[in-house]
Amino acid sequence: NRLITEMLITQLGRRPISDKCTEREGLSLASGIALGLVNIGSGGKVVGLSDLNMDDRLVRFVEGGKIMDPPQSMLSSNYTNDSTKCSNLKEGDMVNIHVTAPGALMALGLIYLKSNNFEITKRIEIPSTFYALEYS
Repeated sequence: NRLITEMLITQLGRRPISDKCTEREGLSLASGIALGLVNIGSGGKVVGLSDLNMDDRLVRFVEGGKIMDPPQSMLSSNYTNDSTKCSNLKEGDMVNIHVTAPGALMALGLIYLKSNNFEITKRIEIPSTFYALEYS
Protein backbone atom coordinates (compact mmCIF):
# COMPACT_ATOMS: atom_id res chain seq x y z
CA ASN A 1 0.00 0.00 0.00
CA ARG A 2 2.78 2.46 0.85
CA LEU A 3 4.86 1.84 -2.26
CA ILE A 4 1.80 2.12 -4.49
CA THR A 5 0.75 5.34 -2.75
CA GLU A 6 4.24 6.83 -3.17
CA MET A 7 4.35 5.84 -6.83
CA LEU A 8 0.90 7.34 -7.52
CA ILE A 9 1.78 10.62 -5.79
CA THR A 10 4.92 10.82 -7.90
CA GLN A 11 3.02 10.02 -11.10
CA LEU A 12 0.34 12.60 -10.30
CA GLY A 13 2.86 15.44 -10.38
CA ARG A 14 5.28 13.97 -12.88
CA ARG A 15 7.11 16.45 -15.09
CA PRO A 16 7.17 16.10 -18.89
CA ILE A 17 10.10 13.90 -19.85
CA SER A 18 9.86 14.14 -23.62
CA ASP A 19 8.37 16.27 -26.36
CA LYS A 20 5.55 13.76 -26.73
CA CYS A 21 3.58 14.70 -23.63
CA THR A 22 0.08 14.48 -25.09
CA GLU A 23 -1.19 11.98 -22.53
CA ARG A 24 0.10 13.88 -19.49
CA GLU A 25 -3.29 15.13 -18.27
CA GLY A 26 -4.77 11.65 -18.58
CA LEU A 27 -1.88 10.10 -16.67
CA SER A 28 -2.27 12.65 -13.89
CA LEU A 29 -6.04 12.11 -13.67
CA ALA A 30 -5.69 8.31 -13.69
CA SER A 31 -3.02 8.52 -10.98
CA GLY A 32 -5.28 10.70 -8.84
CA ILE A 33 -8.25 8.36 -9.19
CA ALA A 34 -6.05 5.34 -8.42
CA LEU A 35 -4.54 7.11 -5.40
CA GLY A 36 -8.03 7.85 -4.12
CA LEU A 37 -9.17 4.27 -4.65
CA VAL A 38 -6.11 2.80 -2.92
CA ASN A 39 -6.78 4.99 0.15
CA ILE A 40 -10.57 5.23 -0.18
CA GLY A 41 -12.45 6.40 2.88
CA SER A 42 -9.35 6.59 5.06
CA GLY A 43 -9.79 10.27 5.81
CA GLY A 44 -6.06 10.85 5.56
CA LYS A 45 -5.41 8.73 8.66
CA VAL A 46 -3.62 5.77 7.09
CA VAL A 47 -1.15 4.09 9.42
CA GLY A 48 2.37 4.31 8.06
CA LEU A 49 1.70 7.11 5.54
CA SER A 50 1.79 10.15 7.81
CA ASP A 51 5.34 11.05 6.78
CA LEU A 52 4.23 11.42 3.14
CA ASN A 53 2.19 14.54 3.97
CA MET A 54 -0.36 13.33 1.45
CA ASP A 55 -2.89 16.06 2.24
CA ASP A 56 -0.30 18.82 1.85
CA ARG A 57 0.94 17.37 -1.43
CA LEU A 58 -2.55 17.02 -2.89
CA VAL A 59 -3.56 20.53 -1.83
CA ARG A 60 -0.34 21.82 -3.42
CA PHE A 61 -1.33 20.02 -6.65
CA VAL A 62 -4.70 21.83 -6.52
CA GLU A 63 -3.67 25.32 -5.43
CA GLY A 64 -0.21 25.49 -6.95
CA GLY A 65 3.09 26.59 -5.52
CA LYS A 66 6.62 25.25 -5.38
CA ILE A 67 7.04 21.57 -6.19
CA MET A 68 7.62 19.35 -3.17
CA ASP A 69 10.35 16.71 -3.23
CA PRO A 70 9.13 13.24 -4.20
CA PRO A 71 8.75 10.60 -1.47
CA GLN A 72 12.04 9.07 -0.32
CA SER A 73 11.68 5.69 -1.99
CA MET A 74 10.86 7.44 -5.28
CA LEU A 75 14.21 9.25 -5.36
CA SER A 76 15.74 6.54 -7.52
CA SER A 77 17.04 7.40 -10.95
CA ASN A 78 13.90 6.00 -12.59
CA TYR A 79 11.72 8.80 -11.27
CA THR A 80 14.05 11.77 -11.00
CA ASN A 81 16.03 11.36 -14.19
CA ASP A 82 16.81 14.84 -15.53
CA SER A 83 18.77 13.60 -18.52
CA THR A 84 15.62 13.70 -20.66
CA LYS A 85 13.71 16.95 -20.54
CA CYS A 86 10.89 18.35 -22.56
CA SER A 87 11.91 21.20 -24.84
CA ASN A 88 8.31 22.28 -25.54
CA LEU A 89 7.30 23.12 -21.96
CA LYS A 90 9.17 25.24 -19.43
CA GLU A 91 7.41 24.94 -16.11
CA GLY A 92 10.17 25.93 -13.76
CA ASP A 93 9.87 24.84 -10.15
CA MET A 94 6.13 25.50 -9.81
CA VAL A 95 3.28 22.98 -9.96
CA ASN A 96 1.30 23.06 -13.21
CA ILE A 97 -2.20 23.05 -11.70
CA HIS A 98 -3.83 22.77 -15.12
CA VAL A 99 -2.45 19.24 -15.27
CA THR A 100 -2.46 18.16 -11.61
CA ALA A 101 -5.61 19.73 -10.11
CA PRO A 102 -8.26 17.35 -11.54
CA GLY A 103 -6.42 14.24 -10.36
CA ALA A 104 -5.62 15.73 -6.97
CA LEU A 105 -9.26 16.73 -6.42
CA MET A 106 -10.43 13.23 -7.33
CA ALA A 107 -7.89 11.73 -4.92
CA LEU A 108 -8.93 14.05 -2.09
CA GLY A 109 -12.61 13.35 -2.73
CA LEU A 110 -12.14 9.59 -2.59
CA ILE A 111 -9.73 9.64 0.37
CA TYR A 112 -12.14 11.72 2.47
CA LEU A 113 -15.27 9.88 1.29
CA LYS A 114 -17.71 9.36 4.20
CA SER A 115 -15.11 10.54 6.73
CA ASN A 116 -17.14 13.56 7.95
CA ASN A 117 -13.82 15.38 8.19
CA PHE A 118 -14.25 19.02 7.22
CA GLU A 119 -10.60 20.00 7.67
CA ILE A 120 -9.80 19.42 4.01
CA THR A 121 -12.80 21.44 2.81
CA LYS A 122 -11.51 24.40 4.78
CA ARG A 123 -8.14 24.12 3.03
CA ILE A 124 -9.54 24.12 -0.52
CA GLU A 125 -11.45 27.23 -1.49
CA ILE A 126 -13.85 26.89 -4.41
CA PRO A 127 -13.92 30.02 -6.61
CA SER A 128 -17.19 31.96 -6.34
CA THR A 129 -16.89 34.02 -9.53
CA PHE A 130 -15.98 33.26 -13.12
CA TYR A 131 -13.00 35.62 -12.87
CA ALA A 132 -11.68 33.76 -9.84
CA LEU A 133 -12.17 30.45 -11.63
CA GLU A 134 -10.15 31.55 -14.64
CA TYR A 135 -7.42 33.69 -13.08
CA SER A 136 -6.71 32.39 -9.59
